[in-house]
Amino acid sequence: MWWEKRRPEIVEMFDREIYGRVPKVMPAVTWSVAEKSEEMVGDLPVVVKKLTGHVDNSAYPLITVIFRRP
Repeated sequence: MWWEKRRPEIVEMFDREIYGRVPKVMPAVTWSVAEKSEEMVGDLPVVVKKLTGHVDNSAYPLITVIFRRP
């Protein structure tokens, strides 16, 4: 009974109240690497990439939406 009834109810509550819903019409985001560097984290070499996201805002072109991730 748990798997068929109660679990779906709890998952639905989490989707609705905790995580939130994704809108049905969601513009696409195109990510590109704005900057790339090689660093060390402790003894490990890592590649650090700073990203920029451009939102396809063709539905309302008066607004430009750009995300920059450190």
